[in-house]
Amino acid sequence: MTYLELIKTLKSISLSQPNVHSFVRQFDDLNREDTVYSAIILQDQQHIQAGDFINYSFYIGYTDRLTEDNSNEDSIVS
Repeated sequence: MTYLELIKTLKSISLSQPNVHSFVRQFDDLNREDTVYSAIILQDQQHIQAGDFINYSFYIGYTDRLTEDNSNEDSIVS
């Protein structure tokens, strides 16, 4: 599987989930006007080439913006 195929697969799976509304490639893209929360973030990191192989590193994140009235906050007690 190529890196581009991996990105397309992750995007397809992410957007098929009922609570995910956006898929962005950088954390900075969360500030775009067309980003709808909640979102999956796939941020590229260092790429290393070793012979015939390229190793890709990336962060996968999830974010959901809280509302002003805190209606979607949960209290977690451990």
